[in-house]
Amino acid sequence: AGSDVVAGLLSSPKASLARIRRGSCLRELGQYDEAEEEIEKCKIETEKIRKDNSGDVGDDDVYLEALAALATLRQAQSKYSEARMLYEEALPTARAEQGRHSALWVAGHIARYAEILRKSGEFALAEEHHREALDLRLSTVGQEEFSELEFSVSHTQLGCTMFAQGKVKEALEHHQKALSQRFNNLEFSHALVSESLNYCAEALNSIGRAKEGIPLGMHAVMIRKAVFGPTHPAYAHALSVLASCYQAVGRLIDAIDLQEECLDICDNFFSENHANLIPNLLNYGKMLQASGEIKKALKVFERAESIHKLNFEAGKNKRPLEICQTAIKELTAEVESSDGSIKGPDLEKITIPDVKSGGSPVIVITDIGKRLNDEYTFALLAALKDMNLMTPLAVIATTCPEKKRATLIRGVLDALGLPDVPVGVGSPGVTEYTLQSAEYARPSSCVFESGMDLMVKALRKSEDSSVQLVCLASLTDVAKLLHEHEDLFAIKVKEVVTIGSLKPLNHSKFVVPDGVSGDECDTAHATYVYERCQELKVPTFTISEILTEDLPFSSMIIEEISMTEHFVSTSVRDKSESAISALWKEANFPPNDPRRKILPAICDRNWFCRKFIGDEAVITEEDEAYIWPKVRTVLSHTPLAILSCVAAYRDTRFQWETKYVNSTPHRVTGLKAQRKKDAVGLVDADAMANELSMLIGYSFRTAMQNISG
Repeated sequence: AGSDVVAGLLSSPKASLARIRRGSCLRELGQYDEAEEEIEKCKIETEKIRKDNSGDVGDDDVYLEALAALATLRQAQSKYSEARMLYEEALPTARAEQGRHSALWVAGHIARYAEILRKSGEFALAEEHHREALDLRLSTVGQEEFSELEFSVSHTQLGCTMFAQGKVKEALEHHQKALSQRFNNLEFSHALVSESLNYCAEALNSIGRAKEGIPLGMHAVMIRKAVFGPTHPAYAHALSVLASCYQAVGRLIDAIDLQEECLDICDNFFSENHANLIPNLLNYGKMLQASGEIKKALKVFERAESIHKLNFEAGKNKRPLEICQTAIKELTAEVESSDGSIKGPDLEKITIPDVKSGGSPVIVITDIGKRLNDEYTFALLAALKDMNLMTPLAVIATTCPEKKRATLIRGVLDALGLPDVPVGVGSPGVTEYTLQSAEYARPSSCVFESGMDLMVKALRKSEDSSVQLVCLASLTDVAKLLHEHEDLFAIKVKEVVTIGSLKPLNHSKFVVPDGVSGDECDTAHATYVYERCQELKVPTFTISEILTEDLPFSSMIIEEISMTEHFVSTSVRDKSESAISALWKEANFPPNDPRRKILPAICDRNWFCRKFIGDEAVITEEDEAYIWPKVRTVLSHTPLAILSCVAAYRDTRFQWETKYVNSTPHRVTGLKAQRKKDAVGLVDADAMANELSMLIGYSFRTAMQNISG
């Protein structure tokens, strides 16, 4: 029976390779003991077989793979000396087999050895080997074995090696190449895409471009959480990179929250003195030091120093150790001079964006999440800011649940590269409305409880008659601002732009809201705002909701925008498709059918076609089952209000009716009485839809570093 077992081993290198792969999978899952047992056993058995059956090529290959797998495991355990010894036994064999194996196979072994060198602090030698691996991979261009994804591996590893040597711009170039290659060849939700997003964010932060790094870091966090789960170090690493980006833009409390989550994961996953803890401890120590928690920061740096000395030989990977020792010296002096007191962070400090770079200063009041594609409004805002046409000073979330809306807008702004735009909580309003939330809405310490105080601070910082106050929701907060700070309002506000409906301008010598638009034009507050603006000679611009009824912003445009793979764009697509499809089903049920839920009887199939598809649309049997591709118009009106703030668009894309009160113009577009042939509204609806599509898509692509082309 024993001889049969040996014979089986001798004839089954494939079975041995399968065990090695299983061990490697266990390593990826962090089950190091189980992985070691599997790989070590295979190595010992194969070593014995090679001695008994010298010259068998298959056994040599298995032994080489066992050595390589064991070396990689030792690297993961931060046992770098052992890992290097194992691979220095394996690599000469791999090189000798170059004629029998593919260039990619040999390149893979060279790169794995180079990674061990990088992890052990031998950066120059690691770079040399990674470049050799890249050259081998380049040699396969035009051959059947060629794979662009293999290039992405080399670019990623070279990027990490350059970064470790302080060559950050070169590192970023490599990581951007890898990201582009992976984006073009893999699903966006793939772990390798998240790896490249994460490294690009880290490099951008290191060259002073943290604002650009945050959207990429947020995507990396979301993907890694979905792929690896919330307890895996890959997810923790993404949290740490994002935390560093937040620290760089002044969001220190958010940074500390993320870094503490990262360290909790790592402490539970790795051994007590694992080398992978060092960079996370350094980040955390810097954050604590910046926040004034001196004693706590000192302990963190001392722990990092101790772990470094346990894992690296003298003179190896010196930079982290130097950072630790410098910080310990500084913090020790601070602790002694301050008698151990801890400085608390200044939670009251609010930084208002600088308007000197160009663009009209604007404060936006929003009930984001009330409509399906409200996020597009802020993608448009980000695009206009990038074009130096608009500078958002603050965004106020209003209408119950106002605090949840504030977390949603905070996440949206961060994901669009606007992490420095402060967000405040406004009034709850009279009625609670449904909130179309998303995964990127998360609690943040940088959401300010008093939206009113935030608006006041933003106005005080601004030049006289410069601020555009844009209200995309109920006018309650504008009315309160006027009532409590009328003098400041009159001096600083250039104009008020709002969504609403007015009585015909010839109805009265004043501009009067018609009071029929529900909470969005709350009668008492709206009347007060319009009255006071006319008395204070502050111009108003009113955008009617009906402007979008004939705007050909179709489902296909939403699909095209979602191809950027920005998670806000895909969320809007998913929410819109789901809601429109559900509405179509409800509209087709008989008037008294309970499956219509709260849909009024008047909102039937014909109503749906008029509103979303067009009166002349032909509905096929296929369309009946899936109506989404037929939808011709689905955009909410709020992006139009943002676009109307820019003079170039205001004068060329909109038609206005104007009434002068106290020699001050008050303009409205889209009055109901003028919707027909001589309507005052959009100059060219098709051109407007194209412009909006271009600007919104531009915003998402820019946030993603244009990886989608």
